[in-house]
Amino acid sequence: TVDYIHSNFTLERSYSDMSAWFSNTNAVSQTSEWDNSGIHYTPTIYSEVVNNADFAMGTGEDGRENTNDSIGLNIEWTLTDQLVLALDYHDSSAETGAIGGNGTSSLVTMASFNKVGQSLITGSDMPIMVLNLNSGGEANRPLYASDMIITGSTFGNDAAYMDIEQAKVSGTFDFTDSSSIDFGVQLTEVSNRSVSSNVQLDNWGGLTRPGDLADVVVRSSIDGQFDELSGSDHPELQTEFFSASLADLQAVGEAHYAAEGLDYATTGDCGTGYCASTDWGNDIRTTEESFAAYIQLNWSGDISGMPANLRAGVRYEETDVTSAAKSVLYNQTMWLAPGEEVIVLPAEDADGNPLQGFEDITASYDLLLPSIDFDIEFIENVVARASYSETITRPNYNDIKGGLSVSGRVQYRTNTAPGATAGNPGLVPIQSENIDLSLEWYYADDSYFSVGYFEKDVKNFIGTGFEETPIFDIPNVIGGQLWEDAKTAAGLTDTDYGEIGNYIINNYADNAAVDTSVTPAQIYGQDGDPALVWVLSRPVNQKAAEVDGIEINLQHTFGDTGYGFVANATFANANIGYDIANPLEGQFVLNGLSDSANLIAFYDKNDLQVRLAYNWRDDFLAGAGQGQGTYTNPTNVEAYGQLDLGITYRATEKLTVYFSGLNLTEETVHVYGLTKDQVLQAVQGGPRYDIGLRYQIN
Repeated sequence: TVDYIHSNFTLERSYSDMSAWFSNTNAVSQTSEWDNSGIHYTPTIYSEVVNNADFAMGTGEDGRENTNDSIGLNIEWTLTDQLVLALDYHDSSAETGAIGGNGTSSLVTMASFNKVGQSLITGSDMPIMVLNLNSGGEANRPLYASDMIITGSTFGNDAAYMDIEQAKVSGTFDFTDSSSIDFGVQLTEVSNRSVSSNVQLDNWGGLTRPGDLADVVVRSSIDGQFDELSGSDHPELQTEFFSASLADLQAVGEAHYAAEGLDYATTGDCGTGYCASTDWGNDIRTTEESFAAYIQLNWSGDISGMPANLRAGVRYEETDVTSAAKSVLYNQTMWLAPGEEVIVLPAEDADGNPLQGFEDITASYDLLLPSIDFDIEFIENVVARASYSETITRPNYNDIKGGLSVSGRVQYRTNTAPGATAGNPGLVPIQSENIDLSLEWYYADDSYFSVGYFEKDVKNFIGTGFEETPIFDIPNVIGGQLWEDAKTAAGLTDTDYGEIGNYIINNYADNAAVDTSVTPAQIYGQDGDPALVWVLSRPVNQKAAEVDGIEINLQHTFGDTGYGFVANATFANANIGYDIANPLEGQFVLNGLSDSANLIAFYDKNDLQVRLAYNWRDDFLAGAGQGQGTYTNPTNVEAYGQLDLGITYRATEKLTVYFSGLNLTEETVHVYGLTKDQVLQAVQGGPRYDIGLRYQIN
């Protein structure tokens, strides 16, 4: 047989956002109140008085197209009554990329610089942002459209291509009616290429003039948008903001650059800084070639009159990995003083183009994986099962690809460092020795009850390793000679960013490393400054762990009515877990481990199938690190349950109609840190409905 499948999926999203960035030590003053009832104190209120800071808003668009193609060939030969051979060949490809000139993700921000105070109130599902916008001297001053100006922007673009080619020769030889062997060899080649670029204009201190956006912004509100989250009706919550179309913001930004004769720091394919680029700054290619051979003995028979089955086999795997990566090289830091924003600048050639480096990394591994499974019906309709196996889970391709990715815009504080990420082609698969025991009672047609115990002894878990290293030996303007001179002369400390920056601007304006002709002023690192130290994170094979648990399953059908239900639950435990008492230390943890349960009601008769399912999962650790310079603090996901509906109707022998409804009860998602009041993310989505048709052509 020959089969071919083609699929295409396009997803587009447009959004508006609003945010208030804390000024931290640059604030005029800071006050806070704390809940100290637990191991970790959590602020209930944190407030700052600031001096005409920005109330940031933005418009973004995301979009990508995913295309899949797959062709397969299957040939089977019955050579004798005892021997059957088969050839299976498959070639599948998947491609993803942007659907327009704005790339796969774009954001243009704007702001009103009239914020004189900001507070965060915790204790509810939704963190409550309270802003004081009274810098105009009016009580309860509203937002004015004429105050809005364009600030920074970013246009990210990425594309990826994967091809999987597999060839397998297999066979079955029957010794007797009750015993046989399965055998085979398989070759697999998986090729991946991923590319990315970013066009970013760091005009976060403001670009255009007040009034330039007055005709394009629209007064908007989040009032009622998050009504499923507590805190959304807080009387002090900042709900009002301005929105605008991305196209309008792009047009105003481009017009300003043209009118002022400004040069773009970086440009996209359209020739300005307000579109995406296909001049890929990162180009990573990974090839994984595997050879596998297996043999398995199958036996069915009776033991003292009790039906029994035995399967025992072994599989050998050998894999070679090659990863070639091209990445941007960096050589300078630039401080947008007197703020806390420091930009890492790429090295450039004589024409001003970013320099790139290429590296080629190879690795290999081989494994021998035995398995044995035995079951016996020791009482009529009651089956006991026991199995042992050694299995692997390969690293995902984001983990094994080479290359280095650094943040082009980072923020420094005394207790953090800029981050960089890298892949690790030398990763080996996660290996697990598995023991499974179960007891199954088939008490009626299509009805059964089972209880199982599982134990997994797992090694080579893939986690994230952190290393402090001076990548590229970049001179760090923060802590450099100018920084130290200004700090000493003014009698300041390392946390006095704003004061140090202002002192440099006012007293060292003639220094070659200082540019006061732009706003904000730019201060560059110099030769002799200490090397910029990064926190490099990369996937690594870590320690071993033991996981065990119990699975309970019940399926019951009500005779031949078509009605029935399925109930199951899994209770899992591990010998390690996140130590909440030591959040500043790197820890080996198991991400995603939790209890879960499902309850499904179904109808399945004739041409109609209906499934109503409630799926629940307990709290679990999603990982260590929170993306705000905290590389060891936990990211937890709160317990979540969702009700889904699926309907399938076979209208004719060739036509089938599908309908599904997901999250019918509009459940919300909550992600938190050390405590549930430390909200990292609160998501109100809503239900999603799908309908589809399938038509068979003979």
